[in-house]
Amino acid sequence: MFGVSVDSWATLKKYREELNLPFDLLSDWDRETSKKYGTFNEKELVSNRKSFLIDRNGTVKFVQESALTQPRSHQDMISEVHKLKTGTGEETATQTRTTKSAEAVFYEFYSDTCTHCIKMKPIVEEFRKKHEGKFKKFLLIPFDTSSNISMFHEFRITGTPTFVITDAEDKEVDRVSGELSLEALEKFTESSLKKLRE
Repeated sequence: MFGVSVDSWATLKKYREELNLPFDLLSDWDRETSKKYGTFNEKELVSNRKSFLIDRNGTVKFVQESALTQPRSHQDMISEVHKLKTGTGEETATQTRTTKSAEAVFYEFYSDTCTHCIKMKPIVEEFRKKHEGKFKKFLLIPFDTSSNISMFHEFRITGTPTFVITDAEDKEVDRVSGELSLEALEKFTESSLKKLRE
C-alpha cells in the first residue's frame, strides 16, 4: 500500500514523518500518474482524493472517492480487500498471499539483517523442498517494503524469524519464533497441521 500526491517529495517526507505513517508516500510531481488515473483537477491543480484497489496483474478492482474536506471511511475498501484475500475475488498482494481453498498457509517473517534468519536460510530452503506440498502457499515475507511491513503489523510480529501457519481464512493456527533446527520446524508444522485437522 502507498499514497500518491502531486506534492513535492520533501513535503511528503515531512508529512509521513509527522503522522508516522506505516506506508510510503510517492510524489507525482509531473502529474502523469494522476492524469492517467483520472484524479487530477486541472482547475485547482491538485489531485482529487481517490483510493484504488489494484490486483497483482495491474487490474483496478475497486475505486473509492471521497471529498478532501470530509473524513473518509475505509470499510468498503476493507471489504473488497477481504474478497480478494479469501478467494471471492482475484489474487492480490506482492507476496501472493491469497488463501482460497487452501488447508493451510505457511509464513516466515524474516529480516535480511537478522543473524538468526541468515543462519536459518538453508534450513528453511530444505524444509520448503520437503514440505511445500503440504501448503497451498509457502510465503517468505522480508521486512523491507512498506507493504510487507504492514503485514508484520497485521500479524503482530515482534521478532524474527517468526513462523506462522494459518487456515484457509487466514486465521492463525499457531506460531513459533527464533532460530530452529530442521527437526524443530518440522515438529512445529506437524503439530500445527494436526490442530487444523481437529
